[in-house]
Amino acid sequence: MPSIHDMKESKYLGKVDVKTPIRVTVDRCEKVDISKEDDAPDIKWTMYFREDYKPLILNWTNMQLMERATGEENSDDWTGKQVVLYNDPTVMYKGELKGGVRVQIPQQQVPPPTHGGVTEAQKQQIDNASAALSRDQAKADAEHQDLGGAEGVDSSIPF
Repeated sequence: MPSIHDMKESKYLGKVDVKTPIRVTVDRCEKVDISKEDDAPDIKWTMYFREDYKPLILNWTNMQLMERATGEENSDDWTGKQVVLYNDPTVMYKGELKGGVRVQIPQQQVPPPTHGGVTEAQKQQIDNASAALSRDQAKADAEHQDLGGAEGVDSSIPF
């Protein structure tokens, strides 16, 4: 049986529509009158998706999250960008916890391991870090020699 929230019809995406996080591609943003039929106009920015989902009414928080997630301040530049929509139970409205839809950057897929569980990129990072550590140790040893070494000091203990 559907819950009463599932039975409430809405033209716009809400927390009940986002039971699990969904990855979407932005199609466009436009101003829309979201008022009910006989009410005064209520114009809001709304984001549409290329996938088959309802549009999302953008509040100020989600506008800022979109800017951060896409790296673009201009909403025209959000077109074609992918984001993840999720139900955040900590969203507050008028001082009360209500929950709501939030935006985040999608997690990048990790490439398959190639060297005993280590990717090529990770192997390169390890090699670079190892080389830098060797250079730093050689420099420290040279500085210690230039100082003539200190009596009774164990130079193998890092400070």
